[in-house]
Amino acid sequence: MGDQETLKMVRENLCLTIDGCPSKCAQKNVEASNGRLVKSFAVTDTLRNNRNLKPEGIIELNSEGLKLANVLAKEVAKTVDKIKGGKSL
Repeated sequence: MGDQETLKMVRENLCLTIDGCPSKCAQKNVEASNGRLVKSFAVTDTLRNNRNLKPEGIIELNSEGLKLANVLAKEVAKTVDKIKGGKSL
C-alpha cells in the first residue's frame, strides 16, 4: 500500500492472490488498490480439500506440507495457463 510503482503494476496487470489465513489480506489489498484481481486462492481451502495431508511447521514444512504446497501450486498454474490461453475462469 502506498508504493506507487507497485500500485501501478497491480492496476495494469491481472492479479492472483494467495492468502495464508482466512483474513484474506492479499485479496483485500489488491481490491483496495483497484487492482485487476482475477482469482484469489486461500491456503485454508486447500487444507480443507486435502484433509489427508497434515502439514507441520511454518518456516520449514514437513513432507505433508510440501505436498500440500504442491497441490496449491498446481491449482495456481492451471489458472495461469487458462489466463495465458485466453480462457475465461
